[in-house]
Amino acid sequence: MLARFDLLAVGPDDTLLIIDWKTAQRKPSRDYLAQRIQTRVYPFVLVAAGTAHNHRQPIEPGAVRMIYWYPTAPDEPEEL
Repeated sequence: MLARFDLLAVGPDDTLLIIDWKTAQRKPSRDYLAQRIQTRVYPFVLVAAGTAHNHRQPIEPGAVRMIYWYPTAPDEPEEL
């Protein structure tokens, strides 16, 4: 599997945040985003192969967060 993250950030509490910038004109519902394959694959790939982004330490699944961000709704990021 391959995932190309738009932005990967490490939080002060060692959480890893995947931010995916979307260009659609309208922000879809949270349920729609939750069902997307991308919502499942990106965190999986980060946990499975992301030790390079975590000081060569394994990544705990609970430490990964994902946000979809839409420029048309900049104050309404959707965290899953």
